[in-house]
Amino acid sequence: MKAIDATGYHGQVGDLIKVTAFDDFEVVGVDVVIRDDTTVVLEEGPAVLADGLWTYAATVVVPAGRNVTIEAVAKDRPGNTGSLGKPWLIA
Repeated sequence: MKAIDATGYHGQVGDLIKVTAFDDFEVVGVDVVIRDDTTVVLEEGPAVLADGLWTYAATVVVPAGRNVTIEAVAKDRPGNTGSLGKPWLIA
């Protein structure tokens, strides 16, 4: 896992979260989980690979002013996983 770009995420349905993931073998999937500040899962789902970036489109409205954690979990061909989390304030 290298980076989570949440600059396009403002808590609205359809907002995009982009993930840069790499592996020695091959990343075959990335799942994104968004949790509130009490660690309750607000939404989760698979990202789609396009132009070298994994992109997740939000499916739930999260009100402005809420703190969330965005976690990306990448899986490689042998089945190993790696994850990265990013705190984010919905503006």
